[in-house]
Amino acid sequence: MANYTENQAFQDMLRVMNRYQQEGVVTGLWNLILNIHFPPSEDFVHRPQHGGKEGGSAGYTDIESSVWNQHHRAKSGRLTRFLVTQCKRFAKERQNSGWAEGVCQMNVYLGDIASSSKGRKYGIYGIVAIGKHVRFYEWDRKNKMVVDLGSGQPYHVKDDSVQVLNFLNEFKQNDRYV
Repeated sequence: MANYTENQAFQDMLRVMNRYQQEGVVTGLWNLILNIHFPPSEDFVHRPQHGGKEGGSAGYTDIESSVWNQHHRAKSGRLTRFLVTQCKRFAKERQNSGWAEGVCQMNVYLGDIASSSKGRKYGIYGIVAIGKHVRFYEWDRKNKMVVDLGSGQPYHVKDDSVQVLNFLNEFKQNDRYV
């Protein structure tokens, strides 16, 4: 699997990122990372600003990732949602309130995916990225809430890339989302 840190566009984006930039820059970085690690050539799709169903509780996700799968007895493939990425501006990087806001959003968005996919046992994952830091989550079906998959501390997208890649690999190789 490709290591996003070796990609020149990633290196250039990271180099020019600064704490005065808004969340769109962070979303752009994660759009790049997700497309490198979960490429369209492997049937992955990343939808920016997805959701906002009329009458639904969920708003718009920053990025919602899905994969085309052939389900049992289906004549054609079906898009299966498995990952939501929420991005926050740099100013929230050192604030607990930014992470708390991300967790609240994850509970809504991942809960929405879980409620629309009853009976399926695949994993539903979340990423909250604030500036150059990130945390990873999974939907706990029993308790109907997200759980932090890491150490409880954020990972730096470059300096902790081994851990970040381990989470992304787990999401990709874990056939529970299929």
